Amino acid sequence: MSSGKTSNLKLHNWTGSDQVLRSEFNENFEKIDAFASELMAMGSIPVRLNYGMQTINVEHTRMLENVSMKGRTLINLLGRDGNCEDASRWNPYTSAMLSLDFVKKASGSNSIQFKIVSGQLSAGIVKAYTVSAGKYYIAIADVANTDIQNGIVLNFGSNNTAEYTGTSFVTKWVKLAPSVSGQQLLSIFGSGTPDQTANVDNVRLYEISAEDYANIDRMTSEEIAAKWPYIDSMKSVYSPYIIKYGENLLPPFTEWNVTAGNGGTPKLDIDDPFSASLIADLSGQAIYVDIPAAPNTTYTLALASLPANGFIGLNSFDENMQFVSAYEGYTSKVSKTVTTEPHVRYLRVMLGNHTFGAGTYRFMKPMLSLGSTTKPFKSRNDDHLFFPNVQLASNVDGTVYDTLYQRDGKYWKQARFRTIELDGKLDWSLADGIYSGFKEVKVPVMGDVTNAAVLVKHDGKLLKAKPDGTKPSGGDEFTLTTGSSHLFISISNSDSGWGDSYKPSEEDIKAYFNGWRMYQEDTSAATGIYVSGKKWWARRNGTGFDSATAEIVPTAYGFINGPTPYKLQYQLAAPTVEEIIAEGGITFHEELNQVEVGNGMIVREHHNVVTIGGNSYMLAGAGQKYRADRAFAVYKDGVNAGWSLKRRASFDVNYGWGYAQTLSSNVDPSGTYTVTYLAFDQHALTCNVQSLQGEYAGNLKSVVDTLAANQADISEQITELQGGTDAARQAFEEHILRKDNPHDVTPAQIGAETPGGAQNKVDAHANSTSGAHGATSSAVAGKIIQRDAAGRAKVAAPAAADDIARKQETDAAQSRANASLPKDGSEPMTGRLVVPAGPGGGIHFPNDAFGGSADTASITLRQKSGEDQELTIEVQNDLADTINFKTPHPEGVYVNGHRVWHAGSITPLDRNDGGTIMNNVEIRRSGGGNYAETNTNLTIVNSNDPSIKFVNAGSNKSVCLFIPGDGSDDLVVGGGTKGQNSYKLMHSGNSIQFRINNNGILEYWNGGGWQAVGK
Repeated sequence: MSSGKTSNLKLHNWTGSDQVLRSEFNENFEKIDAFASELMAMGSIPVRLNYGMQTINVEHTRMLENVSMKGRTLINLLGRDGNCEDASRWNPYTSAMLSLDFVKKASGSNSIQFKIVSGQLSAGIVKAYTVSAGKYYIAIADVANTDIQNGIVLNFGSNNTAEYTGTSFVTKWVKLAPSVSGQQLLSIFGSGTPDQTANVDNVRLYEISAEDYANIDRMTSEEIAAKWPYIDSMKSVYSPYIIKYGENLLPPFTEWNVTAGNGGTPKLDIDDPFSASLIADLSGQAIYVDIPAAPNTTYTLALASLPANGFIGLNSFDENMQFVSAYEGYTSKVSKTVTTEPHVRYLRVMLGNHTFGAGTYRFMKPMLSLGSTTKPFKSRNDDHLFFPNVQLASNVDGTVYDTLYQRDGKYWKQARFRTIELDGKLDWSLADGIYSGFKEVKVPVMGDVTNAAVLVKHDGKLLKAKPDGTKPSGGDEFTLTTGSSHLFISISNSDSGWGDSYKPSEEDIKAYFNGWRMYQEDTSAATGIYVSGKKWWARRNGTGFDSATAEIVPTAYGFINGPTPYKLQYQLAAPTVEEIIAEGGITFHEELNQVEVGNGMIVREHHNVVTIGGNSYMLAGAGQKYRADRAFAVYKDGVNAGWSLKRRASFDVNYGWGYAQTLSSNVDPSGTYTVTYLAFDQHALTCNVQSLQGEYAGNLKSVVDTLAANQADISEQITELQGGTDAARQAFEEHILRKDNPHDVTPAQIGAETPGGAQNKVDAHANSTSGAHGATSSAVAGKIIQRDAAGRAKVAAPAAADDIARKQETDAAQSRANASLPKDGSEPMTGRLVVPAGPGGGIHFPNDAFGGSADTASITLRQKSGEDQELTIEVQNDLADTINFKTPHPEGVYVNGHRVWHAGSITPLDRNDGGTIMNNVEIRRSGGGNYAETNTNLTIVNSNDPSIKFVNAGSNKSVCLFIPGDGSDDLVVGGGTKGQNSYKLMHSGNSIQFRINNNGILEYWNGGGWQAVGK
């Protein structure tokens, strides 16, 4: 019989004089066969990794293989209005006071705070949105109360959430399946008393599938937020990644910081990457590091020993770095175990002095691991798998999608969609058709297209798709034609600034798609419409327009601070397959692994190194495209440079949380530096990948098979590259002669200058303020002109007609102009003076030229009616104001060749002695008729012998003479000479009435009736 057993399979082990039994041999064989059967029975084990942080338990160290993921596209139906960076995009609920709050926010730079105003009992924000019957919607918002008494409610249509009274941001949602189409109100509000406030951020509205609509009620708020995060406008999955964190989740001490809870100036003294001292001058000081953590997960912090009076502690924070828990504070024990809450995203590990004071506290080899068991120290060793610049899209309901997958040791993308940014670089032109209030433009689209497309405007709003071949009915409509592969877009005049009668040029259209709006001079950049005259353009920004320019069509990219170019996403007629470049690989370690799946990883972006004092930084200056959440690595000439990866103690509004740091002496001025980091503003870049699938070997045979397959793939690739056969060698030689970069090799991978680096050098050259190409601000022959510090430059005196004029010459010209017409007229004009007609035109003299107020004088050509016109010469305001035509000849004023009679050329009737009026004079009443029966007086004033005499022009004889009688109230009517054939009319009053009857007889009123004169 055997006297011993093996340690693993417990096989019989014989030594010395042990008797060997056949049964023991058979027992050993059976155990070996059973073990081999078990190993061979287990194939690959599938694994599904969801978005976010999670843990996965693996029995043995295994590689993650056959990774695949589906594309996804989210469209926020509110465009960018829900980012809450502009309160004017929302209507106030019950006259609420709306303002931006840059301190209390869920993402971005601001949230909207709403306040209940005096006389109201509620406040909030509200917006109407048009929904369609038979579709499904979910409205989501992040809300935080301050002191509104009854809490905050999210309402969409007839559905609403319960009131929320908490002061931290939480995600609230409500779903809606309308039975009729039409507008529904989306509002976030609260009820209370005046001056109470609350905040809202990240408002989004999505159309969802019937399946998602049915499953929503079983999802947590965290799951809702992960599946439908806030995004601006339309976003697809961009630059996805997987990170497997090491068994020790803590980085080296080079990435730690110091904190002083009670003040003072603590220091961090690093002995080596895993040994450091806190040099404290007060109590409450510590060294710390923030690490990503998973919710609802147990962690254990352990050290082999602690220094005297040394303490350890852990705090947790949510995704906005808002404090969650201190887990009963510091402990003097060598280990501490905590379990995170559902909304925890970060753990802060602290090693400090707690209540003890100044001194040196040395900490060595801290270990933070998953689970409740302390583990021996290991240095951190993370794995990553990045897919830089890869975009994975889908249709709205997710039934058609791009796919990323692994095959033959390489990664591939099956593309079903293409996304195009529609800017001014494209070949735009005006489409046929004349419309009122809008115009239609077109641009060719490459490739085989379908009309399954979505198009978003510069403000993030969706455009309405119209059937191919139909005319647009207004602005903001589009058609993607499958026959001609053209995209047609209708643009309202109010959006472009083009008037109905104006035909925009191709350059005008390109300027519009670069972010510029046209308008007419002396009108508003936001609302003015160009018809004729001088053209102006202004660029769109987050709050309106700026950078106005005239005459020359702008060609520069104009969008800034919010608006972005139109974006088209369309489904391809047939899928295409392309190889993609991946960086890294994942190997699970034994037992629990912390794995993060996400998107928005910016890989090897070129940056300028910023040096301050003895330290140099990345993600703290020029070249950074996005604000950073975390820094992952800095590369010099394509090789990891080993910089310390840091996290700021407080958020930097310009650069974010993460940055990288090293000693300035470590920086090579001739090197090219790039940085990999996770973008903070995910909503402006990507939507969340939902999950990815992969597998790892379940047994030793699978491990060996996988290794063998990978080795074969590598050998095949090496063989192809080295030309193992004549055909391969020829293909290789042809391959190296290709100029189209078939493997999408980046400049950083081959140590070449990157486009960003080249651009930065060009920018630096363009922005140089001294000596570029020998440029100077002095008047030196053969040199390029450069402005000096005051923006000035000098040239020599001009000689030819087209030489540059200096200030000396322009001053002389100004002096000559000042001495001419405006003063003494010694320099006569060589052409006519043309002034505008109509109100506001003409010649206007200075107001109140001689004092006083409201005195004016002008010569104006005005319109009377139609083309009839009138030249008006006028002075206004005072009765004594006059207009004087002055000429030395008394009869020198004429109109159309006829003399104008005036007081200087004719004796007035009241002073005329024997003068004759040659034409008939009629005295009429204002209402018409031939006789002055009423309302017309003829007064003859003569102190001696006043009379009215009627003369027959043919015989020159008096026909009738009216003269006063002897009495003061008598009237004598005679035949022509006073006293001859005359009749004296008497009356009893001071007035007498006359008339001519129907027979032509003159009658007077005798007091009782009409009586013929002379009877």
